[in-house]
Amino acid sequence: MQLTNNRLLLALVLVLGTTLVSPGFSVASQPALAFQEEPAPDGSSADEVGAAAEEAPAAEQTAPAPGGGPGSDQPWYQWRNDVDAAHQLFAMMEYQSFWEKRTAALEDPYIDNELNLTGVMAGEPLQKERDFLHTLQAKGQAQMVQVQHRPVVVYADDQNLVVLDSYLDRSYLVNSKTKAPIDGGPPAEAQVVNMAFHLHLQPVEGFPDFPGWMVVHSTPIQPLN
Repeated sequence: MQLTNNRLLLALVLVLGTTLVSPGFSVASQPALAFQEEPAPDGSSADEVGAAAEEAPAAEQTAPAPGGGPGSDQPWYQWRNDVDAAHQLFAMMEYQSFWEKRTAALEDPYIDNELNLTGVMAGEPLQKERDFLHTLQAKGQAQMVQVQHRPVVVYADDQNLVVLDSYLDRSYLVNSKTKAPIDGGPPAEAQVVNMAFHLHLQPVEGFPDFPGWMVVHSTPIQPLN
């Protein structure tokens, strides 16, 4: 597997001596998640930070077999291969960039931050996120993102990354101008949110000559018992 040479070199340097991820990120060593047999619609923001919580339907909890990839019979959220430390870190760079831009848009849901999402999201996930941001704007609200991530990369090739994240979410709504909390502020206890994200290397919206890693699918998952 080969990623862009310059980025992979940067990832290798970071592996040797630089802490990449922010305090909200802690990289898991092993995945502790199983996937639904029938996932929620791709890009669903049902239990992501950007939208109202909605539990994923119950499903038999069985760990997917190793293997899969583009062109296989397995759905993207069950793809598996051996991901070395350098590729894990490279994927974390892209995944963190997605969350940084997403957090900025949710906490200040206006046009500049919304436009920045086109560099990290595409397709249905991007449209759903835009719809949610427009809802926040119409209500004069924003969402303060308080999330502790525990991501792990389970698949990586030259055009695809699959990240599982069982994160702790204490996000809450505020008045977009005053930043005063709505409905009491952050919840007393964090909600555990289990998600799978598919990042694909493809042209940035409006810039066909500039490829970037985009979240093109996401779906709720369930933890193993």
